[in-house]
Amino acid sequence: QFGTVLYAKICRDKVTKLSRGTGFVKFESTETVDELLKTYGFTPSSRESRSVKDEDVSQTSHLTLHDRPLQISRAVTRKSLKE
Repeated sequence: QFGTVLYAKICRDKVTKLSRGTGFVKFESTETVDELLKTYGFTPSSRESRSVKDEDVSQTSHLTLHDRPLQISRAVTRKSLKE
C-alpha cells in the first residue's frame, strides 16, 4: 500500500524467542515513510522520533496486526539525534 518494503524485522527475546512487541520496517524510499506518517496523522517533516502516548493510540488504532493496535514512529540514527 505504501511502497516497496526492503525488510521487516520483529524483535524477539533472546531467551524465550517470543516477540518483544516491537519491530522495524525499512522502506525503499523516505518519501514512502513520509506518506505513511502523514496518512496516519504524524508530521513527516520532523526527523525526530515521536513517542506515542496512551491517548494518541486511538489515532493509529485502525492499524492492527493480529487484532493489536500498531503505533508508528520514525526510526532515526543516533548521529541525527545529536545534530
